Amino acid sequence: MRVGKRHAIILGTGAAIGAIGVATTAWLCDDAFITFRVAQNVIHGWGPRFNVGERVQGFTHPLWFLLLLPGALFGDGIAGYATGLGVIATAALLWLGGRLLVEESGSLATFVAWLALLCTSDAFLSFQTSGLESSLSALLLVLLLRSLRAGGDDVGDVGDAGDVLAASLVSSALLLNRPDHLFLVGPCLALLLARHGRAAWRPMLAGMLPLAAWELFAVVYYGSPVPNTMYAKLVSPGSPDTLRQGWAYLEDYARFEPVQAAACLALLGVSSVALWRSRADPRGMALLVLQFGLLLHLLYVAAIGGDFMRGRLIHLPLVGTLLVGLAVAGSRCSRRAAWIGATAILLVAACAWVVRMRHYGEEREILPTGIVNERAYWGPNLGRLRERAAWGALGRDLHDYARRNGPVALRWQILGLVGYLAGPEVELLDPFGLTDPVAAHQPPLPGSRVGHVTHQVPEEYYRYRGDISLLAGWQERLRAQDPSLRREAESARRAFAWQDEALRRQVERWDVLARGPLGAAGRWRLVAAECLDPFLHAGRLLAAGAVLVGLFAWLVRRRASPHGRSGCPVDLRADDQ
Repeated sequence: MRVGKRHAIILGTGAAIGAIGVATTAWLCDDAFITFRVAQNVIHGWGPRFNVGERVQGFTHPLWFLLLLPGALFGDGIAGYATGLGVIATAALLWLGGRLLVEESGSLATFVAWLALLCTSDAFLSFQTSGLESSLSALLLVLLLRSLRAGGDDVGDVGDAGDVLAASLVSSALLLNRPDHLFLVGPCLALLLARHGRAAWRPMLAGMLPLAAWELFAVVYYGSPVPNTMYAKLVSPGSPDTLRQGWAYLEDYARFEPVQAAACLALLGVSSVALWRSRADPRGMALLVLQFGLLLHLLYVAAIGGDFMRGRLIHLPLVGTLLVGLAVAGSRCSRRAAWIGATAILLVAACAWVVRMRHYGEEREILPTGIVNERAYWGPNLGRLRERAAWGALGRDLHDYARRNGPVALRWQILGLVGYLAGPEVELLDPFGLTDPVAAHQPPLPGSRVGHVTHQVPEEYYRYRGDISLLAGWQERLRAQDPSLRREAESARRAFAWQDEALRRQVERWDVLARGPLGAAGRWRLVAAECLDPFLHAGRLLAAGAVLVGLFAWLVRRRASPHGRSGCPVDLRADDQ
């Protein structure tokens, strides 16, 4: 069904309401300030790095980082700029997703249900802003589905090079936004290859050029094709303990958002059966492929143990599963039934939201599983940039001290806000390893919190880096702007001598990769080894994903014939619509 003027007005109004709802709950998590600091360093000529003295990719989202660069020109205005991007992405997401729902179902009821479920989901509201990349990923997901469907009712298949190119460009953007979207994108690329064979290779490779360009830059500049955060966070992926933590993460989400979780499960089951039966229809196959990718992505989330932020890694599967499920369900029922269902969903979701908001403050507590509602935890503390109690005070003290007395190094776990306020003359040493490759490659401390893995970094390493936190009374001396603090740290560093030879060799290796000249002797041999390391580090996950995507591609090629079982094309939409 084509979207008429009346439908467009209603969709626009709904998208505006959703965007306003996201804007009123806007917040910034501490991790966002890690990227803000990197963006500020680029603007000031230091390059895309967290600490100005070493080239390390301490952010997971290159595309989001590139979009944030203009905001760094406004100084502290980058926070509002990032929030604005999230709100704009929300409006575009709801508008494009709403159009797709109306085109598939012929009724606005599915859009109302989708909007109600999303706008009463704390996971959706929280991570459409937060300063992270989730809002952009959700928008790209809808664009990917629309490109696979080839744009509307009059186009059946992704039948020419332009459509393959569009789908490949969006896939490339998703991978640039987060490399672990590979498990979502993989089945979609498999669909293009299964349908078009050799004809798909040229436009597909052209669409992947932006991703290839970034990977080439990362290998040359950082010495690694993957973010350093992968090594810091992915600890024993697929192990029994990690799988148990991953299940706890999914269970935690279902406990706090039972309406959305139940809707996802119900729609996933119903739509999977319906889409498999209508797999000969190109639009139905596009929806089925995307649904499989979302399921594969969810399995990946469980395999890595989830995250410490409640709902963050559920955000994308939530948006996509509800969108696909409602599109299919709406196309298989009458308009009256669709409106009855949408009204019921709206009422139940609204009631559940009211009940949850009455106890929202209690979600600030970190659970024994290590999971917490980050918006509830940080919201009161991460409002305006320069008015932040303890974290802001430390950042400002570091900034003032370094300006007066020269550069200093400090070991500190909560990097974002402190690092952003401290400025480029302060080198922060990260025990979690997000921005420190030496720390990221040390064994994890048993019982570490998921997503905040503390690595067992020897004290010797911090002495080598001149960590001022090793000195007596450093906090009081920092607040007093005592110049002897830096002199004592520099004196201890000059007197330092290595005791652990294995650690010394590892540090020297990373000094060549991250601190030495790009063309330094022996660096490219180390870079070649780093290019192989991700496959060794996450080999089981990549192998399992490849097997599942390959199996799915085989099924698509085998089953996606031009006709259904009866030999007639199958239309996804119901006859009365």
